[in-house]
Amino acid sequence: TAHNETASAMLRDIYRRNCEGFARVVQELRPTAPPEDVHDMSLQILALIDGLILYYHSARPDDAMLARVQRRTMGTIRQIVGLLSTPME
Repeated sequence: TAHNETASAMLRDIYRRNCEGFARVVQELRPTAPPEDVHDMSLQILALIDGLILYYHSARPDDAMLARVQRRTMGTIRQIVGLLSTPME
């Protein structure tokens, strides 16, 4: 997308819509959070998932590793949203 403005615009739109979707969930979980915090948390979750998708497609983890990563990722998301105060093991 760095060399194609049309592709870049499409990617920005996809990220914007995904971030808005996560923001709705975060806002539901943290109804008193300021909008900028909701946006920041949503962006962190989106970046985490996006990075894991890249990893998954390049590394092809086995089922046990994938299950561990999924469990820990959910713990990290709970931390981002403020539903857990310590890392999930």
